Amino acid sequence: MATTHLVPGVSPDQPWLLVGRKPGALSQNVYVAYGNFSGAPDMRVAVAAGASPLNFTTDNISGFSTGFVNPGHRLAVDPRSGAVYSLFQRRIAAGSAAHRTSTTC
Repeated sequence: MATTHLVPGVSPDQPWLLVGRKPGALSQNVYVAYGNFSGAPDMRVAVAAGASPLNFTTDNISGFSTGFVNPGHRLAVDPRSGAVYSLFQRRIAAGSAAHRTSTTC
């Protein structure tokens, strides 16, 4: 998977791809969010300029989920500002109703 070439040992799950405006510019970026189950699991977002071929030069941790739940990592891009939001679930206590959604920008 091309989105993980910068991070050896990553175990990606559920990649989520979006194209959105680069903050402060008229050009586009390509964003890929995925869960890395080699960690907590770690939520990661890789970014490439919207040009061919894609080159994901940035691949950062956007947050941490918890065990015993699939975080369902997703992205949203604000079309006006270009801000990117990373959303995922965390298990905060035992039981099926003990989940919380985390958002980072």
